Amino acid sequence: PNDLVNRAQMAIFLCAGLGIPPVAPPAHYFLDIAGYEWAEGYIEAIFNEGITAGCGSNIFCPGENITRAQLAVWLTVGLGLDTYRHPMNP
Repeated sequence: PNDLVNRAQMAIFLCAGLGIPPVAPPAHYFLDIAGYEWAEGYIEAIFNEGITAGCGSNIFCPGENITRAQLAVWLTVGLGLDTYRHPMNP
């Protein structure tokens, strides 16, 4: 519970929590998955669901720790929550 979580691990957690099955076989959309093949199907699943586009052009940064800001976006999109709209700017 005290360890940081990387983006590959969080992709698996998110899929498990939201009931999103992993892509099988993966299409190898992201080019930086070497060493994280165990998570590739889950990574592509959250990509296909529109939860994340990765961290750059065809890269996912699977070994980087996920930030609270990134996780907030993933959860908001994954859960289909409305985003905040200022009352003066509907």
